[in-house]
Amino acid sequence: MRVRSTAVFLCLFIAAAHAEEKSIAGQWKVAIDVSGNDADFTCTIAQEGRDLKGNCGTLGELTGIAKDGVYTWGTTGGQSALTFTGKLNADGNLTGTVDVLAYGVNGDFKGTPLK
Repeated sequence: MRVRSTAVFLCLFIAAAHAEEKSIAGQWKVAIDVSGNDADFTCTIAQEGRDLKGNCGTLGELTGIAKDGVYTWGTTGGQSALTFTGKLNADGNLTGTVDVLAYGVNGDFKGTPLK
């Protein structure tokens, strides 16, 4: 019985360890391109488990979530609320799409960690 309990505990522990998302906490240079309009921002992201919080300068506060290797966050300031959805690449950069909610348009973004 004890062996079975230990085996179940180990399986649950391993599953929980794999469920944790890789942290993107830190400062990022984020470049966006929406319909040929380029802009650069510096975002500071804090990550606790799956929850993302932080600030992107003139874009305002950010909140979001990391799930299954996809990082999604929204901003509240600037001319329009933005939603970013991206993945962390093997080179350590974030890439994905950015949606400009007020105008119904989207584009691409790249995030590069600042060291």
